[in-house]
Amino acid sequence: MTELPQPSANATESVATPAGPLQPKPKLITPFFAVIRVLSTVRWVGEEAELLLGGVLARVRVASDRAQQLQKQSIEPGQVYSLALWFRTPEGLVQELELAGIKTPKDQSPAETLNVSPTCTLATRLKAVFPEAGYFDVQVETNPEGQLQQPFDVRVWATPEFIARLPKLEKTLIVYGEYQSQTGRLVARQWRKTRVGQPQEVTSEQ
Repeated sequence: MTELPQPSANATESVATPAGPLQPKPKLITPFFAVIRVLSTVRWVGEEAELLLGGVLARVRVASDRAQQLQKQSIEPGQVYSLALWFRTPEGLVQELELAGIKTPKDQSPAETLNVSPTCTLATRLKAVFPEAGYFDVQVETNPEGQLQQPFDVRVWATPEFIARLPKLEKTLIVYGEYQSQTGRLVARQWRKTRVGQPQEVTSEQ
């Protein structure tokens, strides 16, 4: 067995420098938001955008605070894009659609993307449930650095069994679902319990 060499008497003893206190990692903040995402071709028609919603051509307004940025983007005819739409549900159905974002989807052919149903993602607070009627209401609140001036409510449709599994009222959550353009409904498929609008730990549930 080889013996390790002994340090010289004149050698300076190495002293480990104590590490400073660990800095806590910044906690992510999930902002309040509500968005419909559509995979579609798009073209400008005056101040509006023409796109496919559920396979049907439709024209929507461009969000006023995004118009200058979006209309500077180079849009190729026939190219399928991932479009972000803002909206409201004043009578329980989606209305007031506005184009708010344009991105090029990755790893999908145009034929595949055009067959994908519009989706919705809602980071909100649960305000009311109506299991017998088949819907629940959530609220999108203002964010500290956001441009939304007033909170607004969104109606989401779901089965009574889905609604029974939702968290308590006033809790925050993210709802994932589909936008059914033929009926104007947002239909929930999944939800995840998380703290929205606050820099705190995240928990998950379905």
